[in-house]
Amino acid sequence: MAVVGGTISATDYNTVQSRINTIMNTDYGQTIGSSQVAVGDVVTDDVMDNLRTDITKAYVHQAGSNPTITDVDTGDTILAADINNYATLMTTVETNKFNVGSGQSSIEAGTQSSRTTQWGGDGGGVVTHTCTVNFTSTTARTQFFNSGGQIRFSASRSGGSGSKNNDWTNMLSAMGTVIFDYTSTAASSGSGSSLGGLDLTTSYQQIFKKDGSGNYAENDYNINARYVGSNIQFRIQFRDDDTGDQQGGFKAGSAQDEYVTGTLQSVIQHRRATGSNVQVPAPTYTNNANL
Repeated sequence: MAVVGGTISATDYNTVQSRINTIMNTDYGQTIGSSQVAVGDVVTDDVMDNLRTDITKAYVHQAGSNPTITDVDTGDTILAADINNYATLMTTVETNKFNVGSGQSSIEAGTQSSRTTQWGGDGGGVVTHTCTVNFTSTTARTQFFNSGGQIRFSASRSGGSGSKNNDWTNMLSAMGTVIFDYTSTAASSGSGSSLGGLDLTTSYQQIFKKDGSGNYAENDYNINARYVGSNIQFRIQFRDDDTGDQQGGFKAGSAQDEYVTGTLQSVIQHRRATGSNVQVPAPTYTNNANL
């Protein structure tokens, strides 16, 4: 920070300007109004106004409200206290880089897949929804998550009857929405992970799992994810691994284990920055395998 009580130098200004350029331009992909000044140049009120505007935009994106920041007027002597105020706000902006304030983002439709054919039964079974979330580049993917982007998963089963159908319905309902953000995956219930959009590799890794209950504890819903170029591919599996123990055990040649019937649905959405200060492009979706 600049020495309190003195005026500021080009170096003082450039240090703070470089920090907001990293957040707004590099991390979020936004055009900014401020720029570096040459050593020896006068730091004017207009130069400070551009810097203040850029910091304010980042802060509002993250907090949903305006910061308390010094507005330097024409004719004012620009003091160390002014640039120090900006530097302090920049620390807050850097700390909250992945936050999104109220009104600064939108939840939008991605893709879905559904199935009405019965599955599972004797010997179990797996149905899979594989989807690729497409970004225009690796940089665009990183900026999507840096600016608070999320991929969101939900699932449901309806129609039909029976204890196995009911368990799948209850399991998926209790799970709620699975949120995959920049560094974690979590839902209302189930086993999440510390893997997010900035953590994957080119090999599938499990990012979430939700198990059935009671006699159907062997059944589960799980999500695996991997990078495919600049994109992210998700493999969503509904695994019917129950073997009929709810009816006293599986007997060879019998048909004791129930099928899963009704309508099974897998839904993917995303949250992205859509505010007036920070806005990133929406990804597109490709269903590689339907339920």
